[in-house]
Amino acid sequence: MVERAGALAGRGGPYSERGKVKTGFHKKAVAGKGRAAAGIGISVPYGLPPGATNPTFATTRQRFLKARSMTQSVTPQEALIYVMVTISAADASMSDAELMRIGDIVRTLPAFREFNNDDILSVAQAASRVLAEDGGLQKILDSVADALPAKLHDTAYAVAVEVAASDLNVRQEELRFLQLLRDRLGLDKLTVAAIERSAQARFRTL
Repeated sequence: MVERAGALAGRGGPYSERGKVKTGFHKKAVAGKGRAAAGIGISVPYGLPPGATNPTFATTRQRFLKARSMTQSVTPQEALIYVMVTISAADASMSDAELMRIGDIVRTLPAFREFNNDDILSVAQAASRVLAEDGGLQKILDSVADALPAKLHDTAYAVAVEVAASDLNVRQEELRFLQLLRDRLGLDKLTVAAIERSAQARFRTL
């Protein structure tokens, strides 16, 4: 049973420990399960049904889930959440500040007006499962590019920058993902510079 991510809902995260949660593009084994999963403090339940030990069954199930995940489309709102989860997981840890910022963005950004806030956790789990797959990062980028209309390309980059800057420490891994994202979405240098400059101004400290 997966606990609801409180930080995503604007509360202290039940899966946070000292402000950090182990996660990232790397694969993390889920105890007692037959699959590795990229964690964002969210366990990905997977494995054989009780008593099912036939390796042929396991292989067939794995192929089915992989094929389904590759063909399953996402909505524009889900794509934006995929972006935010991925940028937060890029440095192998998710801070409470990043988690809370994701929740704030979903609740306040006009692009999410038709989105049910109760679905944040399930979408974040879906992003985590995709990242756990072989070539998961590229699949995230492809899904985002396919799901978002051109007018939301700069929005996707803006929310990624917002989440990365929210803990006042943008790491090299996050910068790398931002580069991949802007290249995949075809953003021009002036747009990128404006978004990044705006974030710098908002998060500057005394």
